[in-house]
Amino acid sequence: MKLSWNQSTRQQLAVYWSTDTLYYLLVKRQANKQVLLAADQLALEDGNAPDEIENHLRPILQQFGRKRTELSVVLARHSVELLPLSLPMTNIDQLPELVELQVLQQLPEYADDAVIDFVPTGEPSTDAQQILAVIARTSHVDTVQHIAARLKVPLAAIGVRPLAAAASLLKSVPTNKRIIAISQTGEEVDVNILLHQRLVLTRTVRIATDIEKAARTLVSEVQRTLLLLNDASHDDNRDNDNPDLSDEASTEIWLNLDSSLSGLDQHLTERLQLPVRYYDALAQLKASEHTPHGRGPYLPLLGAIAVTDERADAISNTASIDLLHPRRPTKQASPWKRYATYAAIVASALAFGGWYLRGEMRQLELEAAGLQSQLKTTTTTVKKLQSKQLVVTSLERWQQDDINWLDELQQFAASAPSAGAADFQRWNAASVAGSGGIISLDVRVKDPAVLGQLEDSVRDERHSIHSQRVTEQESNEAWPWKFESTIVVKRASSAQDGGEVAAR
Repeated sequence: MKLSWNQSTRQQLAVYWSTDTLYYLLVKRQANKQVLLAADQLALEDGNAPDEIENHLRPILQQFGRKRTELSVVLARHSVELLPLSLPMTNIDQLPELVELQVLQQLPEYADDAVIDFVPTGEPSTDAQQILAVIARTSHVDTVQHIAARLKVPLAAIGVRPLAAAASLLKSVPTNKRIIAISQTGEEVDVNILLHQRLVLTRTVRIATDIEKAARTLVSEVQRTLLLLNDASHDDNRDNDNPDLSDEASTEIWLNLDSSLSGLDQHLTERLQLPVRYYDALAQLKASEHTPHGRGPYLPLLGAIAVTDERADAISNTASIDLLHPRRPTKQASPWKRYATYAAIVASALAFGGWYLRGEMRQLELEAAGLQSQLKTTTTTVKKLQSKQLVVTSLERWQQDDINWLDELQQFAASAPSAGAADFQRWNAASVAGSGGIISLDVRVKDPAVLGQLEDSVRDERHSIHSQRVTEQESNEAWPWKFESTIVVKRASSAQDGGEVAAR
């Protein structure tokens, strides 16, 4: 799937809207350069009204030409669900199905109403792979398609604001630097951690218009994120003997803010003791007479129309998300669709010659009705068999996984922190065919040090653990700290085979 220019398209219009503001960026391709034609923000009375969006975009298309323009839309953060996943290593072709299963298990409310895409995150590993799943309601995608159809412009892609901002920066990240990219859109700020041209972590926070309060919020968010990343980086370095890239000298902060927060760089430099610089999202574009003055929230829009060589069908090292063309599990075609097509052809042929075969037509119609009834009965039987087959397949997978979940539960209970130190809100276990299993935890603790104790007690040759979403809840005095952990359990046979090989 390409996220590049259509051969017949010379212009791309990227659009993002919130409840009260519409942002747009129009770029023209000229030779091998991109020329900025227009960029601005417009006030909205109701950001949920498609008609108002269309009324704002229609004059822009009329001014610059509709015929050779494609539309890319960036969804707001509140329009999607971002779900971090820690999954066992598996074939690329199986990854979309595995992601979909995990999403529907953890978010069952999206079972019949979801568009799912995903990107890899974090450092590459041989034990587990970190995935960020993006889930949107189909109604959001339908609304965007409706707007494009009413404007009579082809829809190229549907992105998500935090990841679109990250995608526009990845190729600019030095290989020996870890970048904390802070991008502002209205009252929301996206904080993206980028390393080795790969998205490591993304967060979105709301900030105040007062620069002192905004600085305190961002400093707290960056400090919490660095603490989490440094702990994970030290663990990886001990396990893999990789060079440590978590020290402060290798970290920079890039800001893309509007003029209302001018001077924020000085506050961050003083409080975080890290190099801070502004990143001009439009500097890489060739200027024109329509170039806007000052900085603006154009980084996600630039990411939505960024020209890339190719986005891999199943997984890539970019942060590109396209809910219009999401990565999907491979589905086998049903033979019953072919049979239904044959039946329709036969019925049409009978109707065509009916005017002079009235006598025989009645008999043929009865036979056709009988065949249709048999087809319906057979189809119902096949559906029941398929349902039973799912149960059989699940039981076979359970046996093949070589995991005794009662032993796993007993082992975890013996090593887990005491009831006075931790409150376990959720404990879910799931098998992954041929790869072992996954245990998901929601934990609340009094002391954040319990997190390290829990991870040390779990890790062994068959178990690895990854913790995320460490948050402090001031409103809960009994359990002020909350985090989520994912335990990857290897098959017992795999662990034994690995030990025998190592012994040789």
